[in-house]
Amino acid sequence: MKSIEAAREYWNHHANRDPLWAVLSDSSKTDRRWDLASFMQTGEREIALLFHELNALGLAVRRDAAVDFGCGVGRLTQALARRFGSVLGLDVSSGMIEQAQRHNGAYRTCEFRLNSDGDLRQFDSGSFDFVYSNIVLQHLRSVPEITAYLDELIRVTRPDGLVVFGLANRIPFPYSLQVRRRVYALLRRVGVSESWMLRRTSLTPMRMTWMPHDEVLQFLRDRGATLLEVETAEDGVAPGRRYYVSPA
Repeated sequence: MKSIEAAREYWNHHANRDPLWAVLSDSSKTDRRWDLASFMQTGEREIALLFHELNALGLAVRRDAAVDFGCGVGRLTQALARRFGSVLGLDVSSGMIEQAQRHNGAYRTCEFRLNSDGDLRQFDSGSFDFVYSNIVLQHLRSVPEITAYLDELIRVTRPDGLVVFGLANRIPFPYSLQVRRRVYALLRRVGVSESWMLRRTSLTPMRMTWMPHDEVLQFLRDRGATLLEVETAEDGVAPGRRYYVSPA
């Protein structure tokens, strides 16, 4: 599939160039200015807040097996490993998987695996208790790709398990034209330094795909999944939501 090959090439490039910034694209952290300990701490903070929210919602999660879909260098995988018997980090990029393994010495319950398909066929249905994916699906190339992976994330979760995912629901005009990404790609093709563009301009290589909230709801209804809770996240130019979903 051409889109998978393109995604693999894109993320392998950024895994080699600046992997931490590629995961958390803070403009002050370009050119490897992320401190690894501080970067990993953002993952622990995110997962701690997530489980605080789960407790507040009364959503109990069995703590045997979890998946971090789009794991990057393992920022969230390691945080999940403190709470589950085993955690599998999946990523399309072999470069990101290598980075995750390199940074993961302390967590024997973590496994990192390359997912080179447009689905999760390597896993049986109902294999995991908990599936989490954040700031990942928005970087896919199209809504059909998003729903294809969502379908798979739900499939591999046990009927009494939980899927939590984040999605951008809209990008207002003129940001929806993604001019900054297009100009970035054009300048890169003619040899302009990526480091210079990221340090000196507001250009970005990051693709943003959004899926309207009503389409997410319709997809879940068609899939037979149950929406347990949804949170609104007004974050920058891509307002979105976090969805808590039961496969049944």
